[in-house]
Amino acid sequence: MNRDSEALDRGLMAWLFGEESSPNTDGSFADLERNQRISQTWGELPAVQDRFQAILKRRLYVEIERNPPLFPWETELSDYTTPERSLEAVPDYASASAEEVASARALGFWASQVQRLELPVTLPKKVLAVLLAKAQTLIHSSMREGARLVRCVEDLFPDQNQQLNQIAGMVLQGASRDTEKLADAITREFSGSYEQAQPQQQMALSLLAAREILNNLSVSVRPGAPAVERQWPTDSGELVIQVSSAQPGQIEVEAQTPLAGALKLFVGEQEVDSAQRSRAGLLSVAATGGSAWILTVELQGAEPLSLALRLEA
Repeated sequence: MNRDSEALDRGLMAWLFGEESSPNTDGSFADLERNQRISQTWGELPAVQDRFQAILKRRLYVEIERNPPLFPWETELSDYTTPERSLEAVPDYASASAEEVASARALGFWASQVQRLELPVTLPKKVLAVLLAKAQTLIHSSMREGARLVRCVEDLFPDQNQQLNQIAGMVLQGASRDTEKLADAITREFSGSYEQAQPQQQMALSLLAAREILNNLSVSVRPGAPAVERQWPTDSGELVIQVSSAQPGQIEVEAQTPLAGALKLFVGEQEVDSAQRSRAGLLSVAATGGSAWILTVELQGAEPLSLALRLEA
């Protein structure tokens, strides 16, 4: 190494380790412009730079370890250890596929309730997410139950409408007799997971799940009868909805929400009443002059949930 590079190396070493305030004892480091001109001809400049960077990193590491930096609001070091319970509540998206992440987010706060459906086997989240989203668009439809079931699952089985209609008919026929026996009969046909089932068995299971979800999203009440209650467990607590009717043409809804949120009541696409609050608690809405409504529940951080409300004669 020539004399200039050695001088520069010694100067940098001294400055990094605080041995002198300005590395200019021999004048070789005082004139920056001169050093820049010299650096263009140094053949060993990469070695000097590498050594400089290594020394700089080492000194910065030692200084940060000795005197950790503080946030602007801190006057002393604080321990921000995350509670173990909250870590358990965070989904492990790092190890999940993009499809699994999208399905988990689509289900959101409503996953706990949907996964508790009375089915022979547990359905994958991606299937439940599709069924829940589609069911909410069909709850106000006037089409027959069989047609609604087929519409609910048809995206999972493209170009299979004829077979879906046949299986939907069998599902409804069996369910009209005994839903539990129907589920047991389907279970006996195969052992294993949803993924291991034959396509026809997957269709039957999906149609059963769609029927359960649609039933969970539909509330029928009679004027003067006791309130009908729906409970939806979430990761943040339980959502409890009570629907009642004091007289024909009138509907009243009360909801105990686990988070900040809002209730919105619609007739068709027209909003007729709404209520909201900035924290967990009781919300209520009401309407008169109708027989069918759509109730939308909006909770902070969750996808809206829609339910169909109907008055029975």
